[in-house]
Amino acid sequence: MNVLHINEFDQLGGAATAMWRLHAGLRRLGVNSRIMAARVSGGGAEVCRLPPWRWRDYQLARLGRRLRFPDVFITSTLDLARDPVFQAADVIHLHNLHHGYFNYLALPKLLRGKRAFLTLHDMWAVTGHCTYSADCARWKAGCGRCPYPEAYPAMRFDTSALEWRLKRRALAERVAGVFVLSRWMEAVAKESFLSHLPVYCIPSGLDAEVYRPYDKADCRRLLGIPNDQFVLMFAAMNVNDPRKGGDLLTAALERLAIERRRRLTLLVLGDALPAGCATLGCQIALAGRVMNDHLKARVYSAADVFVSPAREEAFGLVLQEAMACGVPCISFRVGGMPDLVREGETGLTVTPENVAELAAALVSVMDNADERATMGRQARRLVVTEYDIQSQARQSLAAYEGRAEPSAPSPSVCPSPMRT
Repeated sequence: MNVLHINEFDQLGGAATAMWRLHAGLRRLGVNSRIMAARVSGGGAEVCRLPPWRWRDYQLARLGRRLRFPDVFITSTLDLARDPVFQAADVIHLHNLHHGYFNYLALPKLLRGKRAFLTLHDMWAVTGHCTYSADCARWKAGCGRCPYPEAYPAMRFDTSALEWRLKRRALAERVAGVFVLSRWMEAVAKESFLSHLPVYCIPSGLDAEVYRPYDKADCRRLLGIPNDQFVLMFAAMNVNDPRKGGDLLTAALERLAIERRRRLTLLVLGDALPAGCATLGCQIALAGRVMNDHLKARVYSAADVFVSPAREEAFGLVLQEAMACGVPCISFRVGGMPDLVREGETGLTVTPENVAELAAALVSVMDNADERATMGRQARRLVVTEYDIQSQARQSLAAYEGRAEPSAPSPSVCPSPMRT
C-alpha cells in the first residue's frame, strides 16, 4: 500500500511530529509511506515538497492576506493531480491544511479514485475559520456572526458562514474517515458536518525506548541546573501564544511564596521565555528548540514536574513526551489533556484558567516527593501500555484498509474554556 501524508511542515510543530511518528510506524510495518509538505526540513527520499506556487499565486496571495481568507486563492494545489508521488498513492492522509499553503477547494477533484482520511489536529477543518472555538458552538450549525473574528487565523470580514459551507462541500463527500487523537476531538468530529463519516479515535503514539527516564542528576548537569533545585518544566513552540497559557503559568508562580520560588528552576523548552517570568525570583533555564528526540528526552528527564497551562489543546504531545520520561504532569481540564493527565494517577488537573488552583497544585507536587515519584512511574506505565507507536500504526493501517471499527461514542467530554 502506498500512503501519502500531506501537511504544511514535515517535522516542525505538534501536527508534523504526530504525522512523522505515524509515518515511521507505518514504514516499520512495510507500508510505503511518504510525506509531502510545503516546508521541508529533511527526511530524505521519503519526503517531498508540494508543487511550487504558480506566478499568479503570489498575486492572489496578497488579496487573500488582505481578506484574511488565504487558502482558497492558491491555484498550484491543482498541480498535485500531475505529481507522480500523488498519483501513485492509494491512500491520501490529510493533516493540518490551514496557514495559507493548501487550497482545500481542490480536494473534490484531487481525491477522485483515492481513499482519503483526515486527522483533526485541531478544529479548523470543521469551523468557519478558527482552530479552536472556545465557548462558541456555532460551528455545529454553520457558523456566521462569528464572536471571535480575531481568533487565529483571523478574519478581516466575517466569511465564517461561507467558509464553513466551502469546507463541508470539499471534505464531507471525498473523505473516507476521520482520525482524532483524543476523546474530546472525537466528540467534536461527531458533532460536526463530518459526523456521517467513520471516526477513529487513535491517539498519537511515540517510541518509549527513545522517550524514557534518564538519570536526573546527569540531565541537570547537562543543562547546568543544580541538583537541589525543584525543576518545573514548560514547553511550547511559541511560548507567548495565548493559547499555550504562559501568562497563566507566570500568574500561578507569582502566588507562590518567595522562599519557594528561590528553590525553583523554571525549565523552558522553546525559543523564548514566557512574558514576565524573569521577575519571579526563580532560576531560569532556557533549553531552546530541541529537535533531536534523544536529547529532548534528557531535557524532560531533568524535570520534577511538567506543567501545561494551555487554554485549548486537542491532545497534548508534550505531556505525552514528559510522561514517557517518568515526569508527572499538571494541566487544566481542557480538550484532550485529561486523556493523558489522569487526576491523582499520572498527575493533577485543575479548573480551566483557575490560577489559584494551578498554584495550589504546584505546591502539592513540590511538597509530596513520594506522591510525585509514584505519579511519575504511573505516567511512564500509561504511555508504554496505551500509546505505543506500533499499535497506532496497526490501527491506522486497519482503517486505511477498511478493517477497523469506528470509535464508539465517548461517555464524557471536557468542555472548552471561555476565550479571553
